[in-house]
Amino acid sequence: MCYLGVNSACALQSLLKAPSWRPRFRYYHWSLSMFGSCLCIAVMFMSNWIFAILAIFIGVAVYKYIEYRGAEKEWGDGIRGLGLSAARYALLNLEEGPLHTKNWRHVDHRLQPHGFYLSHVIFQTAIANIM
Repeated sequence: MCYLGVNSACALQSLLKAPSWRPRFRYYHWSLSMFGSCLCIAVMFMSNWIFAILAIFIGVAVYKYIEYRGAEKEWGDGIRGLGLSAARYALLNLEEGPLHTKNWRHVDHRLQPHGFYLSHVIFQTAIANIM
């Protein structure tokens, strides 16, 4: 279970591109950690599937107990980080495809390059009218 946890954490840190994650092994890739996790689960079930299920159940129970007790955690949440990473990826890929009329969304023109100038002119006009 410890080997499974370490490999899963390494794969998750690599997939999230965490700035604090700097593996020292020259040939490291996240797929190696994921393969190690899968191999660990496979060996657990090949050894004794009843104890494998029991160990996984105990691990999940301990995690849920700590989560329920509200233990103070300062290391961040991996699942939340994975969600934020997926949202970032989706936002970065919005501009790549062609825009279809059914997918149109309002664009705030103040955030466009020419919109800054327009906002500046409107602001200056409003200030001039006040004075």
